[in-house]
Amino acid sequence: MQFRSPYEHSVKDLLNTKSELRAEGKYQAVYLGLIENKMIEHRIKSAAQLGVGACVSSLLAQYQTSLFLDYKDLWRSTYLDMREQITSRGSLGFRYASELVTLVHKFLSETEASDFPGRFCDNIQKILDALVRAKNTLNFYSASVISLYEELALSLILLIWPHEFLIPKSWKLLYLERWERKHWSPSVLECFWYQRYLVKVCLSFCEMVINIERTSTIETALAERSVTLILVCLINLEAFYPRPQGYAQLWWKSQEVFCQDRLSTSRIQSPGADGLIGRLATTFREYSGNDSIILVRGRRFERISDSFAGFQLEGTGISVVKSSPIFEEERHLWEQSMDQETRRLNAAYILTSFWKLNGPRVLKRMRERRREERMRVERIREERRREERIREERRREERIREERRREERRREERRREERRR
Repeated sequence: MQFRSPYEHSVKDLLNTKSELRAEGKYQAVYLGLIENKMIEHRIKSAAQLGVGACVSSLLAQYQTSLFLDYKDLWRSTYLDMREQITSRGSLGFRYASELVTLVHKFLSETEASDFPGRFCDNIQKILDALVRAKNTLNFYSASVISLYEELALSLILLIWPHEFLIPKSWKLLYLERWERKHWSPSVLECFWYQRYLVKVCLSFCEMVINIERTSTIETALAERSVTLILVCLINLEAFYPRPQGYAQLWWKSQEVFCQDRLSTSRIQSPGADGLIGRLATTFREYSGNDSIILVRGRRFERISDSFAGFQLEGTGISVVKSSPIFEEERHLWEQSMDQETRRLNAAYILTSFWKLNGPRVLKRMRERRREERMRVERIREERRREERIREERRREERIREERRREERRREERRREERRR
């Protein structure tokens, strides 16, 4: 059970189906059949028999469905019991899929206050690395892989813009509840680091889309959903100043995506938020109400006009939604982790964030100090050379005077000698 594209259906349809399956009634037997151990085993075995890319997509979709229908623990228990047996048969697809599912589970599970930023960012990097390894086999649009990238992006957008951010409503319904109650309180330094990781996520996704577009795919709906993901990342990054490291590279990579013929996406000439938001609003008007763009805003910005990054939202079809009070009230300063690895990662990421923000200023000051030190040393050397010249001049004058005295004594000696004669 997956959301594919607002061209095909609404997330609300999935939520209604979920409610019917979980409620007591005629569909309860269907739900119990879905989560029955043998049925889970059958689906996992079927996925293991597919090609590498299809296996990765299928197993990830099964894990995401278990999250959506609230039987994750049961699914993972069955999966862990079967993993070693299937892997020992030499299934390359299952090995890739198993690695990715394990990393995604860690990403969703290790979200205590002490896991940020170190372990959280480390888990994202490991997921991106795993997707790179499976890149050549994921040569088709996969709803489960797109959903993974969407959730990675949303988790980072929440850290960058904790009180105001622009996302599709489908993201709010599918992922936000899992993330809005996390205990985050990022500093300005850490926000720069999270921006950099959002750039990494979007760059990775752009590379995947470009790779897919080289094939003969005809998945128009999922392709348009992919363009939406890139636009949402660009808009939320565009609104932050100064721009993160790698943003220019991401912008040109996104243009490479938008220029793909089969995407039917006109090139966005202006890098401003207005051009991006306008393009996004135009796209969502074609979804016949199945999805929309929303501005999620906290109480801190309640009195601000309906605008984002200076772009007026009136007439665009973008609505403003208030964030949950719990979303803001439960935020607090990070706790000190007792795990040494987490503490090491946190320290590394915070130091890197510090150097990203303060590095140019510190390096400039260091260069100025080195220049001042060189000038000071040069002045000291010049002073010493001048003093040495003075001393040398004095010694020369002393030698001349001494030579004159000697000459005078010799003359005096000669005169005396002449008198005696």
